[in-house]
This record gives sequence, structure tokens and C-alpha cells, in this order.
Amino acid sequence: MNIKKKWTVYLIHHSHLDMGYTHTISEISARYNRFLDDILLEIDLIKAGKNETKGYRYTVECFWILDHYFQSSSQDKIKKMKEAIEEGYVEVTGSYFNFTDSIHPRIYGSLVSRAKKLARETNAECKAAMFSDVNGFNVNYAVELVNQGVDYLFTNVHSGHGIYALNEKLIPFYWKLPNGKKLLTYNGDLYTYGNEFGFCPRGAFSDVIDDEGYDAKAYNYDEKMDEWLDLAKKRFNELLGHLEKTDHAFDFIAMGIHGTDDDNAIPNPNIVPRIKQWNEQYGDRVEVKLVTLTEFFNAIKDDEQIETYEGDWPDWWSDGIGSAPWHMKYFKRLQTEYLYYKDAAGDITKAYEEEIETKIALFAEHTFGHFMSVSDPYLEDSGKIQLVKESYIGTLIQMVDDIKYRYYNANGANHYNVHVSNKFVLSNPSKETYKGVVALRFDKFDLYTYRPPYKIMDGTGRIYPYYMKEIAELRASMPHIYVELKPLEKLHIRVEPYKNKAFEIALLEKAFHVNAPVGFERLTDINPISIPKSKFLFHRVMMSEDEANGENVSIKWDEKGIYSIIDKTTSIDLLNGRGCLGAPIFEIAKEPKGQVQDNIEANRRYAVIARNKKTLTSERAFGTLDYVDLIEDNPYYFEIDFYYTIANFNMYKQTLRVYKTIRKIEMNLVLTKNYVKERHNLYVSLPFTTDRNKLFLDRGDRLLEAWKEQLPGTLTDHNTIYGGFLIERNDTNIQVSCPDVYLLQLKSYQYEPVVLMFDDIKKIQKFELYSWPICTMWNVNFFSRESNHLRLAYTIEWGKEIDKSSAAERFKQSSLGIIQYKE
Repeated sequence: MNIKKKWTVYLIHHSHLDMGYTHTISEISARYNRFLDDILLEIDLIKAGKNETKGYRYTVECFWILDHYFQSSSQDKIKKMKEAIEEGYVEVTGSYFNFTDSIHPRIYGSLVSRAKKLARETNAECKAAMFSDVNGFNVNYAVELVNQGVDYLFTNVHSGHGIYALNEKLIPFYWKLPNGKKLLTYNGDLYTYGNEFGFCPRGAFSDVIDDEGYDAKAYNYDEKMDEWLDLAKKRFNELLGHLEKTDHAFDFIAMGIHGTDDDNAIPNPNIVPRIKQWNEQYGDRVEVKLVTLTEFFNAIKDDEQIETYEGDWPDWWSDGIGSAPWHMKYFKRLQTEYLYYKDAAGDITKAYEEEIETKIALFAEHTFGHFMSVSDPYLEDSGKIQLVKESYIGTLIQMVDDIKYRYYNANGANHYNVHVSNKFVLSNPSKETYKGVVALRFDKFDLYTYRPPYKIMDGTGRIYPYYMKEIAELRASMPHIYVELKPLEKLHIRVEPYKNKAFEIALLEKAFHVNAPVGFERLTDINPISIPKSKFLFHRVMMSEDEANGENVSIKWDEKGIYSIIDKTTSIDLLNGRGCLGAPIFEIAKEPKGQVQDNIEANRRYAVIARNKKTLTSERAFGTLDYVDLIEDNPYYFEIDFYYTIANFNMYKQTLRVYKTIRKIEMNLVLTKNYVKERHNLYVSLPFTTDRNKLFLDRGDRLLEAWKEQLPGTLTDHNTIYGGFLIERNDTNIQVSCPDVYLLQLKSYQYEPVVLMFDDIKKIQKFELYSWPICTMWNVNFFSRESNHLRLAYTIEWGKEIDKSSAAERFKQSSLGIIQYKE
């Protein structure tokens, strides 16, 4: 072998858990139970003197495997498994699943605590965690690991869909976290890298290494079994020789290895004899060891060459969640509600919390469907797996609502009975002042007793002007009032019948009636500047064909959409003129014509689409603004509907609620999308940036600066956000809350090479922002029915007082709103 160093190769034997990728979730659950049973049988044989597999180790990649096993196995098996863990045959790891970047970090930390609890019960440590297949790891997940006492993280990126950090793989580094702690991390490659060297009988294959004339799978067949050493020798010679030539600092590497050529692979004790066979011939040059994660990290942790890096690690593959926009909308809000109400209710049992968090984990697990859900969504398993995945959302809605109504009842809520209540409690759940309009939600039955006109007041006797507006789901008109609630304030409101309409506000339809004193019938072809102000109009918005002109805000649009929003008190335009707020861009990735003739070309195309999410041949449709309608105008806000036409959508409507006395705009998008089989994206333009901005993304109760607070070599094109994002501009700061959408595109929708995070990134930065609610760019296993009716909410606030210190609470406010119940 043409290598100079004495190398050590550590193999970590695991089964990559993919919930629903290869089989239905029930079948996978049953298989893993059988896998663990088989391991116990093998341990019995080893203890009885079976020397061939002595030294066997199995790493439980995801703790759910053990969690499920302990809930469904006999007490005798549970006792034996705990012994196997304590004796070091089986390793407990700290991560519950391989997650999409959608589970909230606090819930992630709670799941890690379960693994630590089991480890304590078995006198084990649970010092290590691993992630496989996903291509990044939210820094706040890493914080939760170290806070729970996990010291090591082993990474296995799926290099077909992403790329390792630091521009160098197969190296350890210390990951310095925002809390000042460090996590010893190994920068690995594909989670089955070890299988490419032939150490697993009937489990050799090539995903990363492509040798001229070598097909690793051939070594799975009987006629080639005895020649597997030739494959390992050649590939180690090339890999380790390359590392030496490129001044690789270390004399060891680590790899995951499966028991078969697939995900959800069997444990395979026959790896051990092959390791012994290799070491007998080549162990003096390249020694191979089968170890657990903790054994590996304990062996390398004192190496003084390990360097330290800090920053976030965006996941390349997080865009997969865009294939389920309808479900992810509910999932995002459900987590926020759960985290709030479980503390507010105060009487939720630990068992109920764990049941909810398990359902959250099952939905956030990185597999969205069968491996043929894209190529053939009509298969029986494709449909069954998707329906089971969807069912977790329905269950979560019910369980979180149960907690919510426990909270209401504990606070003396009077929901619905013959003793009609006219007293409302409005509670601000955040530590920031709330300003906005709230509908007082009578039950329809109550309106027979409390009909308008009303006199609405709080405990101090303050009178609240109101207006009546229909709430569709209640099938009746309800009084709406403007309130300002201090942080965590509870406001007690009383609604009393009144003999006249002294406190009822005249709304737009009445104010512009044909008999109104100003004789103004909502004509849109008159320049509003030419109309004198009238006391009757009390700062009403003036509407023309291409502009809405309010007292403090003016909005302008053309056939492409809204291109200007000016704060008239400061003359600041919130938009940058490079896009239209809320305008849709729909993109279909068209495959190049002609048949692919060789693997090199196939790999090139696979990498371009999988990493870039678009190709040069992508086709795009842009929304065209068809109709604009001023639908509401009162002393507190005006509301405008913008209707767009765009290919592959039956409807795309944008509604802006623009507040008059505060700097706040609520934007809602309502859309109905047709089914499109080709891979596609929907981008929603958010053109708030100007030059020399700072962009901060909410990555889970912590804001991190995009394109700065990231590990070197990581993805910069897109990221996931929990509450929303904050822009610091020279003229003003802008916060956008996004309670319904996770994905944010940080560059142009046009095709460009992927940009990685390195020191010179500012030289080539093109700073554009798009909400990315729909994406089906995975080549496999995403939801195949993402066409649906969808409503997406965004809240835009601006001003120099909007900053990082208040952002998290404002995000919570946008998601939870004002908590309301009757007393």
C-alpha cells in the first residue's frame, strides 16, 4: 500500500433509521424490535464462547429505537437489553430521530433528556449523538445536546444532497456554541461510507466512491466474496493516500457501516470476522476497529490538533419540508402553542407531555414518504405512509387543544352555557406590548341576549369604540376593538347593550354610501391628492387605480404587484424596488432533453438539482395583478385585497391590513394550487433589503446573523426560520414574523452556483429575500399531494425600536395572538 502513516480506521455499526422510506412505519417499528432481539441472541452466543464475533458492537443511531423497544417488549427482554447497554455491546445515543430542521430546539432538548434518563438507569453515559442523512444541524440543537450532558456529535451528511462543513471531511473539530460550551464533533461523510470498503458481507456498495472498473456490489455475490480484500486494499490506498497528499492532520478516520445495502439495515455481526481478516494481513499499516461512538471519541478527544469553529450549520436538505406546506403551517403553530400552554396550564402530566412530544418527533423525522413517492405516488405503500405521517398533525391538533382548554378552565373560563357571560379576558402572552385589533368572540347563542348596539369598557371604565364585522367560522358578526396590552397583561372587558350607536364606528361601506355627505362613491380613477380632507372621513385612505394613500402610509402598485410602501412620517420606503411584496414566482425544474448515456452525466445532473434546487432549464411563471379592492377602512386600519393570476394556481389572493396609528402591516396570502407532478418551487417576494443590511434569522429562541454567524463551508442559499427574521437597515429596522412558513430563500430565484460560507462571501453577496412555502425538489420521498388550499400569514413591523432584544417575543405574539376567553 502506498501510504506513509500508520492509520486507524474506526467503524461505527448502525442502522440508518428512516421512518417510512423503505417500508411502512409499522413494519419498520417491528423490524427494529426484531433487530434488537437478534442482537441479544448474538450477545448470548458471544458469552457462550463464539469467538468469531467477539468484539461486536452496535450503535443505536436514534434513541427512538430503544424507546419503542422498551414500550413494546417483555420485561425479560428489557432487562437483557439494559444489561447489553451496561456491558457496552449496545450504545445509547442522544438524538431521538434524524430530524428535519423544523422541531423546536426546546422540544429537541426534552427528547434528549429521555435518552440520558435511560442511560442513567443502565449505568451508561449517553455521551454521544449522531445525525445521518440530514445535511446540517441547527446550532440550537447542539446547545440542547450539551445542556443535557452530551459531549460528542458524529455527523454523516448525505453528500448527494449537501456537503460537509469546513470544506474538509473526515476530521474532528470543536464546535463552539452560543452558550460558550464546546461540542466535540466529527465531520463525516455518507452514513454508509464504511460499506464501500467491503467490510460487510452482502452489504458492499458504492455511493461515494466511483472506481474505474470497480462495482462494489459485485462483492456481495458468492463468486466474488473471497476477493473483497482487493476492494478494501485499493480504496484505502487511494483514500488514505489522498489524505496524506493533502496534509490531512490526523492519522485516523471514522465511518458508519450498515449490515445490508439499504436504510433501516439489519445488524450484521459478520462484519467482525472481516475486520479480523483485514487486520491479520494489513493491520500493521491500516488497523480497523469496530467501536461505539463514545469509544471513538474517547480515543481522539485529547488530540491537540483539533481546531475550534463556531457558528450555525444550516441544513441543505431542510427544503424537503416545503413539500408539505399545509401540514407544516399547522405543525409550526402547534409547537408554539404547546410550549406556551403546557407551562400556562400547569397540570399536564409528564406522560401526556411525552406523548405529545413523541408525535411531534414522528412528524419532524426527516422522512416524508416512501422512496417511490415521487416516481410513483400511486403505490399502496406511498399512500399509506403519507396518510400515517399526516395523521400525526391531526392528533397533535387535538392534544394541544386539550391543553389549551385546560388552561381556559383553570382560569375560570365560561365557554358556553345558559348563563350568558358578557365579560371577556384578553391576555397578552408575550413580554412585549401588543397593539392591534381584537374580535370579541361571542357564541352565536349569546347574541340572542347581547345584540348590538353596545357599550364596551374595561375595569377602569374606559370606553372602547367598536365596529361589527363577520367572523365566518362563527357565522355571525362580532364586535371588534383596538387594544394596547402591556407585557403579560390581562385586560378585563365588559360588553353591555346600549340604547344608541354612540360608540359604533361607521365602516367603509356605510361611509361611502351613495347618500353619504361627501358624495364620494369609492371612485378609483380620481387622484386622491385632489380631494380635500373631510372631517367625515376621519383619516380615511384615499384609493386610486394604482395607489392607496393613508394618513401615515402610502402603497403603490403596478401590474406586477406592490413595489412601494412609504412611511410618510419618515419618508422611508420599506421596499427596495427590486421586487413586489407578496408577489408569487412559480418555478418548474424541467429536465434537459435527451437520454442520459453515462453515470458521470447522471451524477452531474443529480448534484445540480439536489444541491441548487433549480437548473438552467427551469421554467418560471410570474404573478400578474388583475384586481385590487379596498375592503375595509376604519380608524385603526385599512385593508386591501390584491388578486393575482399565475400558472398552476386557481387562486392567489394577497390581503394587506395596514394599521394607521402604529407601524404594523399584516399580510395574508390565500392560494389554491393545482397538482403538479414535476419538481417545483413557489417563491413569495419579500423585497425589504437595501445595501449594507444585517439579516438576523430566528433559529429557535435565538437570532443569528445570516452569512456571518455560520460555520465555514456551510450553505448560504436558504435557511429555516422559526418565528421570522429581522433586518437592520441604516434608515430603519424591519421585523417580519412568519408563523406559517419555515423556509427563507436568501438569494435570487434565478439559477446561480451555490455559494458557501467563507471569509470572502461579502464580495459576491447578492442579498434577496423570498419566503419559500412550497418546494418539491427532493428527488425522492416527499409528500406527493402538496396541492391544497393554503393561508399564510406574515406580520411586518418597523422602526428603530424594533431590535434583537424584543424579536423573540414579537414572534411569539404573531403566532399566539391575544389569548381570549369569557369569564
